[in-house]
Amino acid sequence: MVDHAHTTSPPPASAGAQQAPHVSRRAALRLTGAVGATVLSGGLAAWAAPAMAAPAPTRRRVPAPWRGLVAGGSDLPAWFELSRVPAHLHLGARTWWNSPQPGRDELFANAGAAMKELGATAYVRFVKQPDCDPWWPSAAPLGPDGERLFDEDRWNYWTNNNNPNGWGRKWVPAGTDLPALMGAEAAAQNMSVIGYYSYEYDRRVAAEHPEWVARVPDGEFNDVAYRGVLGTVIDFTTPFREIVLQRLLELAERGLHGVYFDRQLFPPWDSFSDWSVAEYERTTGRAAPMAHAPSGSEYIDWFSQDSYHPDYLHWVVWKREQIADTLAYWRAAVRETYPDFVFIASVTHLPALTRPDTSTRWAEVIDSVKGETELATHNFLRNFVFEHNPDLAVPEAHELMGLGWTVVRDASAGRPAFIWSGTSLPNVAHTLGWAGTVLAYGNIADVEVYDFWQTADPMDPARPFTPESAMREAFALGQKLGPVLAGTRPVRFAALHFSERARDARLTAASGTRKAWTEQLWPLVAAFSVLRSDGVPVHLVNDRQLTDEGLAGFRLLFLPDEDDLTDDEQAVVQRFRASGGQVVVNEWDHHDPEQTEVAAAALRAAVEPAVATSPVRVTGGPEARHQGFLAAPPEGTKRRIVVPISNDFTWIQVRAIGETGPINEPAPPATGVRVEWDVKLAGARAVEAVSGQQLPVTMGSDGRASVTVPPFDHLAVVVLGTDDRA
Repeated sequence: MVDHAHTTSPPPASAGAQQAPHVSRRAALRLTGAVGATVLSGGLAAWAAPAMAAPAPTRRRVPAPWRGLVAGGSDLPAWFELSRVPAHLHLGARTWWNSPQPGRDELFANAGAAMKELGATAYVRFVKQPDCDPWWPSAAPLGPDGERLFDEDRWNYWTNNNNPNGWGRKWVPAGTDLPALMGAEAAAQNMSVIGYYSYEYDRRVAAEHPEWVARVPDGEFNDVAYRGVLGTVIDFTTPFREIVLQRLLELAERGLHGVYFDRQLFPPWDSFSDWSVAEYERTTGRAAPMAHAPSGSEYIDWFSQDSYHPDYLHWVVWKREQIADTLAYWRAAVRETYPDFVFIASVTHLPALTRPDTSTRWAEVIDSVKGETELATHNFLRNFVFEHNPDLAVPEAHELMGLGWTVVRDASAGRPAFIWSGTSLPNVAHTLGWAGTVLAYGNIADVEVYDFWQTADPMDPARPFTPESAMREAFALGQKLGPVLAGTRPVRFAALHFSERARDARLTAASGTRKAWTEQLWPLVAAFSVLRSDGVPVHLVNDRQLTDEGLAGFRLLFLPDEDDLTDDEQAVVQRFRASGGQVVVNEWDHHDPEQTEVAAAALRAAVEPAVATSPVRVTGGPEARHQGFLAAPPEGTKRRIVVPISNDFTWIQVRAIGETGPINEPAPPATGVRVEWDVKLAGARAVEAVSGQQLPVTMGSDGRASVTVPPFDHLAVVVLGTDDRA
């Protein structure tokens, strides 16, 4: 029997794999009714008091002032579509258990009011941290005695590698329901709150179910001593997913508007659960490679190798599909009752294109991808391919970042990705430059708000963070552009095929990572760069999207290698050609530093016939200009195309809290930028939405209109149309 009140670490995992049980959700949870909540006033001290009897909170589906503002056809709730620059708070364990301090405690209890005063309309905050117990009396799981495990006092406990015994322990008193109080406080401010939920870390559940815990081949738990960061990792595709689902339903009931799953969803590469090993072997008839390797070294050292063992890759592909199935299951179950509840989840490795442990299908089955500014440029996420192969040309960082944001957006059927700013931006110019670039792709710019921005951090009063003035201007930009961008989705013109199947096949060959980059990924980067520079709409299609329906509306299709296509895909491509679409198959060595520029010029010449027919195009301005092309849902006979354009953003610095040093000067204002379009697309009217200025339109004899965009520092948003379609 486990003493839940005093257990500080789980027992050792069983060395042998256990048969995966098949448990119904009802049998697994034996759930009881929903838990009520008490709304208390008086700041943090009142929040810490035991709750008294009170009715359960009433859930607001959409904040009232926003209802109905989004045009028809959006598959996301209005509050989310309109919140283009939300705030990202933490307010975690340290805030709760540290001794009371002026400003910080008030922020914990009144985050909605504080973020509203800054100008945000939505915000992220912790609702459960790694290894902490739920911050509310959850109905899942039940203890060995059949009673709710979390009706008692609960741990607010977070370990780290510097102090394996925890930063500190604070009992959340029995009955206290922090998420209900968070939801009620947000509702009182007419704000939307998204719960940052550490889904895979739960020390007490791990103690009850060691067969669910991710471990390394020698049988040890994947805990703080091994992972070195956060805590005990539970494989959430096990029956633990039913516990998580129940808690998600409880959070939605308490008035939260969404959930935010951060970090790497795939268990660390060299870890696995006994449950998943048994399930893999039962369903595939294959031995799970990690569980049977004597030391695991031939698999766990993958990141210092140039290729993947085929057996291990098979395991990885199987596991990533289990994760996609679990995400889809959670979303469908919660949104059946709470249709305005949004799922945001990290696909950490996908923007870097290289590693097979993340799938575009994850982006497909959730509402919005959590991304970061520079993930596409991380050497580790690219398997150090350029460090191990110094003869390869290295793509420019801004091209990789733009492509990374595009792949996660388009894998989500064009729904906006949720891009976190990083911990600190040095000033107003950097903050607006960063936000403008993210918005230019139709995505959401999630601005970090350091918990201590109002007061000196007692650990280091001199630590710099994003200035309040910068946050205010970013939130004001979001409020202005929310109604402009809400409901828009990318315009279809040029499609680039990103084949995870073809990449994975190359990864198992000798020098597989190099082979994947030279034959698949570098050509993809090159095509994106050429078409971005040429100023036409660029879209990525994955293997599941390479269908007749998936290519409808496109005029140009780029294939890194046509031989990789299946018979069905070949037939789709032939029908695309027959319907008048142009297909360009790569035949150039973009990865060769001596050939990169020549190859780009040849590719540009090859796509030019299609580029000349683009229904909308941006020309002029800086070379590192980025732009998006977004179509709003039709409003009767009216059409509207939104063209956000960012200035050169190669100077922007995303810094760690406390990082010092020279601050880059911003790029000069962008000048000479022009937008031209077919008036049949959206009529002959144009407005620049950031300034509100109506732009003079020049009509050409070919039925195309054009405007010159006034000089801009960070972002211009040209809105075309609202006239009746000609």
